[in-house]
Amino acid sequence: MKHVMNPLIAQSYAGQFASGPMARFLQEVGTEMQGAPLPAGITLGDTRQCFRNAANGVLNYGFEYWEGLAWDPRCGSLPFHHAWLVDPETNQVRDVTWRDASAATYLGVHVTTNVLIENLLKTEIYGVLDKGLSFERPTADGRGPLGLA
Repeated sequence: MKHVMNPLIAQSYAGQFASGPMARFLQEVGTEMQGAPLPAGITLGDTRQCFRNAANGVLNYGFEYWEGLAWDPRCGSLPFHHAWLVDPETNQVRDVTWRDASAATYLGVHVTTNVLIENLLKTEIYGVLDKGLSFERPTADGRGPLGLA
């Protein structure tokens, strides 16, 4: 695992959580990020709709779509499967779902716009890493969640 600075991630990965397929995947290739206040002009989407909100944010703001796990410090070491945006000019998180994401911690992967749209068109389900069918199950064309063979 990459050097983990945030104690919430370390605490989550210290238990059985670390043996899950998505946790293992993100442990190997994920990037850790810290939340930031949402700038003026960026609007929040609907609550509990992070995958749709982030996908719409790619189209509306030109930001990058990221998906993985997120920790709200008010919930302790409980991770949430989550999607957020990153401003490619500043590399700052732009979470258009959580009301106050400035103290949140994220561990995820960038999903290119092409892969995001291709997955949405094929499955009609927002979200890329886990569509409720098991993370390790390949897509219909035999590829993994990010379109990797």
